[in-house]
Amino acid sequence: MSEPIPTEISIGGKIRKDQVPGLCQAIAEEGMSLEWGDAGFIPETTEELLAACQDRDGVRVLWLCNDQANYGCFDVLEEFLARERISFRHKSDAKYEYDAEIIEYRPQIGQVSYASNNSGEPLIQLSTMTLIATAVDQAENTAEGQTALELLRRLRNIQQLVHESLPALVPPLEPFEIVGQGAGKEI
Repeated sequence: MSEPIPTEISIGGKIRKDQVPGLCQAIAEEGMSLEWGDAGFIPETTEELLAACQDRDGVRVLWLCNDQANYGCFDVLEEFLARERISFRHKSDAKYEYDAEIIEYRPQIGQVSYASNNSGEPLIQLSTMTLIATAVDQAENTAEGQTALELLRRLRNIQQLVHESLPALVPPLEPFEIVGQGAGKEI
């Protein structure tokens, strides 16, 4: 059984020439496209990978999509990218009982995932926001007669709740490039 969910991935950073064959193979196995509803993209050369790059949010990345991704996953490609320490940003749409999700991977911090809306904006659960709002209200309502040290302790507790609720800060993707001698040769 499968559940097709529209999903996209942006790949960035420096790709070594010896990683190109594995990247091309992983892309081909996932049934990726360069545009929604477009024919499959099956790259075989570094030139094809570089020619497929697009500007996304001011950065030139290798952007790929599949409007029929099984459960919104690119398991083969993402496993390859993480194993080879190649940065990516995965975004899947919400569909039926599946929430939209962002998965970011950077070699220096690993994988970070969080719920999002279909526009890719992170979401924080209402129960978490209610907990934070309640803590702020209680601190404000009982501030009279409290020492500065007690108020500071409450403020730090609220600050901790806020920070625990936010997704980890992930550096932006760097431009996609292939490095190393012979980076333009056929694979």
